Amino acid sequence: MATLAAAETLLEWFPDCGGLHLNLGNERGRRIESVQENVVAAQAFAAVATASNDALRRSTENLENSLAANRYVFCYVPTLDPGRRSELDRVPGIQVWALCRSDIL
Repeated sequence: MATLAAAETLLEWFPDCGGLHLNLGNERGRRIESVQENVVAAQAFAAVATASNDALRRSTENLENSLAANRYVFCYVPTLDPGRRSELDRVPGIQVWALCRSDIL
């Protein structure tokens, strides 16, 4: 659900990206990539806390080698206020955004 919510947001932000490829399974790789090459790449997850399963670190690392001009990690964590969470940015050029509960229901 977090991936779908992130994809909806990205389509609003980048309507000319040619659409999005979504990885909704348990396969390795990025959860979201634009059809138009190197426009956007993103990871998404839901967790109890930002440190749960080290998801934030792993998601950021997954995007580090992406050539996309716009890179994002979207997360649903109940204790985080929704919106841009720059205090969680770990790598320059990769933005962290928190989703709200209504986004993923």
